[in-house]
Amino acid sequence: DDQFACMVGKFFTDLARSRLGTLAYHFFGTAVTFAAEAEALSPVAPPAPLTARVVRTARATGERFAVLAPLVLSAGVPPSGDPAVALEPGVRFQKLLGFGGSF
Repeated sequence: DDQFACMVGKFFTDLARSRLGTLAYHFFGTAVTFAAEAEALSPVAPPAPLTARVVRTARATGERFAVLAPLVLSAGVPPSGDPAVALEPGVRFQKLLGFGGSF
């Protein structure tokens, strides 16, 4: 009998807490703006042909979504020391080491 009374007591306590939580949400919900109600983002224009948009976030510099100068893509051999991506059309499933970030 004590267990049953304890279960009934917990049921009513939980019921009262959930109802109070619902009332508090309805009362304070009109005063608080949530992320789902935030203003929509403006559209982003596509990059120019043969360019890549560069956006950097770095903890050390404090940059957050910093837009950098675009990279111009071109065919041919880059000058010595410049970073490059070489694609061989005859080789399929080429290995990629990584992008340096998370997706």
